[in-house]
Amino acid sequence: MIYNTDNKPNFKQYDLILVDLYNTLVRNTIRKHPYKVIFETYKDEIKIESRKLFDGCMTSKLFIKDFLKKEFGIIVTKEEDVVFQSLLQEEFDSLVLNNSLIKDIRNSGAKIVLISNLSPEYYKPVKEVNKQIKLDKEILSFSVGELKPNLSIFNNALNSYPNSKNILMIGDNYKLDIEPTIQLNIDAYHVEKWW
Repeated sequence: MIYNTDNKPNFKQYDLILVDLYNTLVRNTIRKHPYKVIFETYKDEIKIESRKLFDGCMTSKLFIKDFLKKEFGIIVTKEEDVVFQSLLQEEFDSLVLNNSLIKDIRNSGAKIVLISNLSPEYYKPVKEVNKQIKLDKEILSFSVGELKPNLSIFNNALNSYPNSKNILMIGDNYKLDIEPTIQLNIDAYHVEKWW
């Protein structure tokens, strides 16, 4: 079953809830695109398209400056790192929690697994969400080396809770969050814009 904003699920019927982070549980009211800025700075030294570069960052445990050094031999200057960190902090400072959804999930009684495509720099909001809903497990692309919609990232969660019978995935991106759950025959809640 696929639910949407007009047809919400009964969260209490699930014993395992998988949930995305950005634009599902949290969103930025200000987007500064720090990765885009740093990629633009080094575009002449980096000879791959930015999407592949971004995906590489989200599946690596390395922070951006260490990733660029290891993969491309690029040394990010202190000044450039300060700019990157300040843009990132501006985004963090603009974070808004989806309190209604967080409350529904928290009151469900289900095990809660965060599944998100995320680089190490963007881990900070996970800590804030964890304070709100007490995550049972985090499956983050930079930790497991896979990106959604790859089924292995979802199977990682399912294999961690093999006795779960009623499972719900909550996410904002149909291709990344909902389509894989259809393939896995689990329910999905497509959270469209909540702001």
